Amino acid sequence: MDFKKNLLKISAVIASVILGYFVILVWISFPIEEWSIANAALLGDSFGIVNSLFSGLAFAGLIVTILIQREELKETREIFKSQKFEDAFYRLLDVYNRNLNDITIKSDKKTLAGVAGLSFQLNKLQESMQCYSSFLNQRDEELVYRYELIQNINSILTPQSRYLGTIESILNLVDTGLDSNEESHSYIMIVSSQLTVHEVKYLFYQCLVLSTEEPLVRLVTSNLLLHERILEANINPKVIQFFNELHGSDLPTEKGFYYTPFSQTEIELVKSIKRTLATNGESSS
Repeated sequence: MDFKKNLLKISAVIASVILGYFVILVWISFPIEEWSIANAALLGDSFGIVNSLFSGLAFAGLIVTILIQREELKETREIFKSQKFEDAFYRLLDVYNRNLNDITIKSDKKTLAGVAGLSFQLNKLQESMQCYSSFLNQRDEELVYRYELIQNINSILTPQSRYLGTIESILNLVDTGLDSNEESHSYIMIVSSQLTVHEVKYLFYQCLVLSTEEPLVRLVTSNLLLHERILEANINPKVIQFFNELHGSDLPTEKGFYYTPFSQTEIELVKSIKRTLATNGESSS
């Protein structure tokens, strides 16, 4: 856009020079007298001198026009590219939703579909790891927990290849189809907002058992897909740390300070009132 403005300014300067030359000629020639005619004739003779200049200016104007048209063509291509990207992005989101709904998991009594199927398998994984939960308290025993976690993920969580492949395709499109990091982040946030808590947890565990070099793992970690959602999944911080160590990522393991409209004095007052109420309640009982 700045390029086009500069070209228009150049064109305006060229037009101003030609118009100025014409005004000077009229000003010298008017009113029509012998002196003005002589000067006009002299000025007219100068046209032969500046004729080549005007020819050059005309050629420059042609170049300016070509450059403007080329810039407009470039902008048109960028708009087309943007529209093409958005069309592909939202088409893939539709495919993602269809593949999610097409997931089927057979339980003992019935067949579960979509998020319900993922939730069922995640609950089974949690139950199977319950007996190892105390192992996270000691470094040596934590190694046992990690080993059992990997084994149980591989045996309990069914790899949903079409579902995971669609997520990989969406992330790859964003990764390669946009030049701006700000734009990429905006689209990644759209994808992240589509994920349920169960999907976040499922995707986390599937990436946990894959190699860091796998495209899905690389795209999930480099695009920070899980960063804004991982704490909602209620995954043990030490398991998240295990993920970070394996894949060199920096997923948050604990919540930061949240915003509160109350001052520290007001917070302390609330705590004091709660303690008083608790004491009075115990006394009355």
